[in-house]
Amino acid sequence: MRRPGWLRVIALLSVLTLVATGCRQQDEGGGGDAGGDQQLTLGLLYPQTGSLAFLGPPMRAGFDMAVQEINEAGGVLGSEIVTHVADEAGDASVAAEAGNQLLGRNVHAIVGAGASGMTRAVIENVTGSEVLMCSGSNTSAEFTEYEDNGYYIRTAPPDVLQGQVLAGVIAEDNRQRVAILFRSDGYGRGLAQSTAENLREAGVNVVHNEGYDVNATTFDADVSAAMAQNPDAVVVVSFAEGAQIIQALLERDLDANQIYGVDGNQSSTLPTTVNPNNANVLDGMKGTAPSADAVEGFGDRLRQFNTELKDTIFGPQKYDCVMLIALAAVAAGEISSEAIRDNIVDLTRGDNECAGFQECAELLRNDETISYQFASGTESFSDVGEPTNGLYDVWTFRGSEMTTLRQERVGSGSGGSSPGASPGARPTGSPAARQTGSPAASPTGSPAASPGQ
Repeated sequence: MRRPGWLRVIALLSVLTLVATGCRQQDEGGGGDAGGDQQLTLGLLYPQTGSLAFLGPPMRAGFDMAVQEINEAGGVLGSEIVTHVADEAGDASVAAEAGNQLLGRNVHAIVGAGASGMTRAVIENVTGSEVLMCSGSNTSAEFTEYEDNGYYIRTAPPDVLQGQVLAGVIAEDNRQRVAILFRSDGYGRGLAQSTAENLREAGVNVVHNEGYDVNATTFDADVSAAMAQNPDAVVVVSFAEGAQIIQALLERDLDANQIYGVDGNQSSTLPTTVNPNNANVLDGMKGTAPSADAVEGFGDRLRQFNTELKDTIFGPQKYDCVMLIALAAVAAGEISSEAIRDNIVDLTRGDNECAGFQECAELLRNDETISYQFASGTESFSDVGEPTNGLYDVWTFRGSEMTTLRQERVGSGSGGSSPGASPGARPTGSPAARQTGSPAASPTGSPAASPGQ
């Protein structure tokens, strides 16, 4: 049937609108082979929903704050950064589609994914498309030797390091019989294995080390199997579902100070999730996580940038990803995924220490080499583009408040494990001293350094 003339006009206008929109998008971002006169286009793939959604806000804040600072400093090679955002949703199929959507935007690099499992769902397609990925939160050891042709890097240290710190905290508390419950994915298995190995080396008996189904709706059987071994401590390697596991442990008369957590369940809202009627229910629980306050005042800057932010975990690491990507383009003098890949690791090995975009970019423009000072506290980068050492927060709940007891650095280039007890505990997010050797926490309220200025 022949359409009325007015319908044909509307259809024609719709097509013209789509064509115009596509042209504008191409002008904004360009493709992976864009030249230096085009804009750096970044994708952010992170958990807006799903089991890690509570970690999403600090990840987004670190990403957005870095982009804002770079754009305010004149942008990359004279142009502002263009950004596109997608939700990994804690689901591999959703993450894969989200990654494809970002690739369809012709991004030069993707910051993400948040979870190691979500990165596994997208890494082959992204790196196979010769687009750089930089994750500020993947800690699974499996990515260290992944064949990515140099297109995958991360600013979060691998969990072989966190396992050392966590085991040390547990051994320090004189635990003798430890049970480990971990989510059955790359993240959970890797961190549980590292923790168990380090516990055994410290002379601690690991009486139970079993994974649980991440898609389960109840974990009673898993908790019962662990408790049947009469542990005097239980490690929970989880994401948000860990609240149910911790609740079940408490119901079986385990004290909160016998429970140990990790970065995947570190949240200031964890107590009220476990028990909405008792904000002090986790008083004494301890855990470890990559430091969110390696640079004095950085957490405060993130909270000033996003006044609704509660936690800052993985915010500094996302910030570092954006800074390194942008500076790699400056060093190359062109905007392309290949140029970024070829220059990014060397930014951590030059002669001149610098922090933030403006300072580092100025040195690069003067043909100087730089040693980028990570907001996340990393001191050295490996050839494959990941931290060779890590700075970790040892955290606890005191009443309802999450508090950092101290920071510990482990790994090569750091003199091994170098715990540095702070003069007193400080609330998570308050300033921490810049770590250049043994960590030493600074008092809350000391002058804030501004690495992005």
